[in-house]
Amino acid sequence: MGTIKLLPGAQIPDNEAPDEGLVGICRQLLEMAESGKLRNIIGCGFMSDGSKAAVWCDTHDSYLEQLGALRQLEQDYIDRHR
Repeated sequence: MGTIKLLPGAQIPDNEAPDEGLVGICRQLLEMAESGKLRNIIGCGFMSDGSKAAVWCDTHDSYLEQLGALRQLEQDYIDRHR
């Protein structure tokens, strides 16, 4: 894990309460993994203290295909948050 520098004006939420939307997504991912549908995952998020959390289970056969999926996800994220 690494430390992320905040942009000027950005704030870390003070709320320590669980994010129910995030919990729901994590449960859905767990169900997919337990059923065998989800075969690998690479992800990142932020902790309540502003530090970065990263998860790797990069067992996909084609690293190039995984890189392509990550690039597509990056663009999707940019498009959603412009």
